[in-house]
Amino acid sequence: MKKDWNEEKKAALLFAQDPDTHPGDIPVLAPYRAFLQYKSNMPDGSSVIGHSFRQMQQAYNAWSVAGMMKGVRAVIGRAGESDFMLDVYGKEEVLQDPEKEDVKLFFFPSDDEKANDRPFVLAISGGAYTSVCNIPEAFPTAASMNEAGYNVFALNYRVNESSEERITAPLMPKPLEDTAAGLRYIFSHMEELGLRNREYYVTGFSAGANLTVQWGVLSHGYAAYGLPKPRALFPVYPPVDNRIMRDDRRDGFSLIMFGPGFTQETVREYAVPDVMTAEYPPCYIVHALDDDTVPIENTYRMRDRMNELGIRVEAEIPDSGGHGFGDGTGMKAEGWPRRALRFGESL
Repeated sequence: MKKDWNEEKKAALLFAQDPDTHPGDIPVLAPYRAFLQYKSNMPDGSSVIGHSFRQMQQAYNAWSVAGMMKGVRAVIGRAGESDFMLDVYGKEEVLQDPEKEDVKLFFFPSDDEKANDRPFVLAISGGAYTSVCNIPEAFPTAASMNEAGYNVFALNYRVNESSEERITAPLMPKPLEDTAAGLRYIFSHMEELGLRNREYYVTGFSAGANLTVQWGVLSHGYAAYGLPKPRALFPVYPPVDNRIMRDDRRDGFSLIMFGPGFTQETVREYAVPDVMTAEYPPCYIVHALDDDTVPIENTYRMRDRMNELGIRVEAEIPDSGGHGFGDGTGMKAEGWPRRALRFGESL
């Protein structure tokens, strides 16, 4: 059986090198299909996972075909391992809230023999808080950070409805609760996972980057959940304050996060530069100048406020790359995961 499984993986790895492959149709990925692109749709409303790498890139220009294939190959390499897809919440918690059944950690251990003594990384994909785009974001970044000698966990978290008409309740603070639950799971299973260092980094993309920067705020981040402060945060194209989003997206993003009838007071409570304190973690921020979804002013505001507070911050701002480039494969931001980790090592 093991031999057959290995042969099936070899075939899957070959398929994952073809831009016209539909990753959701690769047999060894069947147990994880729902989480490869959790609730993510194409512009025509069809599920992303029913399309090929090439079709995904054609719909979302910044999604690198090579990057997506790298991420899927990393998933194939871990397929079938008992410690790959981990349930964050226990059975009783899921019975009380069935949405929690979809909150998962995907564990990507590095082959580097020193990885278990280094901080681990929690990676959080984006998707406008209505989906979780793991194929172009967290999965390829996990592969890149594995190559750099770091263990990575990708978090699948709860999201809100994709249609504004169906949104009846706020999403927040559910994703923050899921982040806390994911970290608690890791800390309580360190021996089984082979980890020997309790320090950690958090990286995230778009909405996942919003979640990342929220995690550093004392009032509703790590401290509010009684968890250790991250060594550093690596937000990538982060929306840090809904008030400086594009005019046609500002209210919609706040509606998703805070529900109907949200107030500007609530928006201010989650405006990270306004509520951060001198205890905020250091940051390595990556954001393309030509991002037409999350204005670059978000990163400028974050960087300026951190400088005012005397907190270590570096901003990598390539002049092109758009929105959604993940680990930067084939883009001007290529290699940012290693540069971010070097920043973390310098602290």
